[in-house]
Amino acid sequence: MILRDTVLPVKRGLLCWWGVVWLMACYPLMSRAQSSPISSDTLTVVIHQIQLIGNRKTKPFIIFRELPFQEGERIPVAAVNVLLQKAHDQLMNTFLFIDVIPGVKNWKGGSLDVVLQLKERWYIFPIPYLRIVDRNFNQWWVEEDHSLQRVDYGLHFSWYNLTGRNDKFTMVAENGYNRLFSVGYESPYLDKKLQQYLILGASYRNTRQVNFGTDSNKQVFFPDTTHLGDVFINRTVQGSIAYVFRKGVKQRHIVRLSYTWGLLADTINELTQAYGYAPYYQGGAQVIRFPELTYTYQYQNVDNIPYPLRGITANAQIDGKGLGMSKAVNIWILTLKGGYYRPLTPGIFLALEGQVIAKTPATQPYVNAHLMGFGDMFMQGLEYYIVDGSFGALLKETVRRQLFQWNMPTPFKHSQNYDHLPIRFFLKLYANQGYVYNDGPLYGSMLNNRLLYTEGLGLDIVTIYDLQLKFEFSWNQLGKNGLFLHNYKGF
Repeated sequence: MILRDTVLPVKRGLLCWWGVVWLMACYPLMSRAQSSPISSDTLTVVIHQIQLIGNRKTKPFIIFRELPFQEGERIPVAAVNVLLQKAHDQLMNTFLFIDVIPGVKNWKGGSLDVVLQLKERWYIFPIPYLRIVDRNFNQWWVEEDHSLQRVDYGLHFSWYNLTGRNDKFTMVAENGYNRLFSVGYESPYLDKKLQQYLILGASYRNTRQVNFGTDSNKQVFFPDTTHLGDVFINRTVQGSIAYVFRKGVKQRHIVRLSYTWGLLADTINELTQAYGYAPYYQGGAQVIRFPELTYTYQYQNVDNIPYPLRGITANAQIDGKGLGMSKAVNIWILTLKGGYYRPLTPGIFLALEGQVIAKTPATQPYVNAHLMGFGDMFMQGLEYYIVDGSFGALLKETVRRQLFQWNMPTPFKHSQNYDHLPIRFFLKLYANQGYVYNDGPLYGSMLNNRLLYTEGLGLDIVTIYDLQLKFEFSWNQLGKNGLFLHNYKGF
C-alpha cells in the first residue's frame, strides 16, 4: 500500500469532470418523473391492521411513530409501494434494525393488512477500544510514523434501545494518549406525541500533548510526537444538557447548554510567545471557564443516513462559546451543511455535498482557529494538511457505482438476524473544491485565501451497523497524489 505523497508525472486529467457532474444533477432535477404519480381520482384502500414481526425489544409505539401511514388510514392504491418503501427507509434510519421487510396481506376489497418483518440490531456493545488520535489514518501512519504512543485504548460501553424506547446509555473509559472518562444518556420521549427528549452528558479529559500552533499548514505539538511523557498538560471537565424537539420523522431542533472548565500548562503560553504564534486562549489565559449555547436544526430526508443514495439533507448550527462571560473564550460560529443524492441510472448514484463555516470575531486565539482538515470539513487528497481561518466553504461531487453485494456467511447459522453479513461495494469518482479565508498571520500557509481543488477515485465497502471502509486515491493541486484510508463506524 502506497501511503506517502508522490509527485504527479503528468498533467491533471480529471478536474474538468466535476462540471459534467453538476450538469447531470441539474438536468433531471425538474423531471416530470419526480412528480407524484397520485392524482385526486386515484382508487384508495384502507389499512386495516399493521402487524409487527421480530420486534422483541422495541416498543410498538416507537415503530408506529416512524411510519408514513397508520391503522384505519385510507391511502391511494397507486401509493402502496411508495409508502412501503418510505416505511422501510424511515425505520432503518432509527438505527434500531439491521433489516426491515415491508409487505401486505389480506388485500380484500377496499382494505389490506401491512406486515413489517423486523430484524433488530444487537444493542449492547462492551467494546475494547483502540483508536489513533490523529486526524486521519494517513497522517498517523506517515507523518507520525504510526507511533503507538498516539493511540487511545480502553473500554466503550454502549447500550442502545435500553428500555425499548430508542434511548441510549454510554460510558467511556480511556487511557493512553488521552485519559478520558465520560457518561451520557439519551432519554426516551418526554411527551405522549413522542416529540421531545433530553440528552445528558459529562466528561473528564487529561491530555499529554497540545497542538499549540500551525506552521506551513502542519500542526505544531508540544511535546514533540516522539517523546510523550507521563505528564498531562491540558485538563478539561465538561457537563451538558440538550433539549431535542423532533418534528415528524425528518426534522430535529436541538438546543444544547454546556459548561467547560480547563487548565493549561504554562509551558504552552511560553512556546506561543517564543514562536510568535497567536495565544492558545485569549490573553494567554491558563485557567478557563466558559458556558456554551448551541442551536442546531437538522433535516434528513434520505434513504439511509450514514450512506445516502437518494434524498436531501440540511443542517444549520449556531454555536456561541463564552457568551460574553469569559475573557479567555468568546466566539460565535455559524455552520451550514447540505447534501443532495439521487440515482442517475440503475446502480449509479450522484452525491452533491456542501458546507460553509463562518466565525466572528474573525481574530481568535489559536484554540478557535482550526477550520479545514478536521471532522467532516476536509478535502480528499489534502489529508496531510490543515487550513486555519475565520471563513471556509467546501463542495464535494461524487458519482458512485454499486459493483455488487455479498452476503457473507457467519458462524451464527441458526440466527435469523445474524446468519449472514451483507456487504456492499461501491466504485466512485469524486472532486472537491474549497476555500478558507484568513486575514491574520499565515505562518507559511500555502493554502489560505485561494481556490483549492482535488479529485480522485475510490472504493467504498459498506455493511451493517453503519460500518464503512473507504480506499481513495486522490490528486491535489500541489501536484501530489496518494492512497488514503478512511473508516466510519456507526455503533
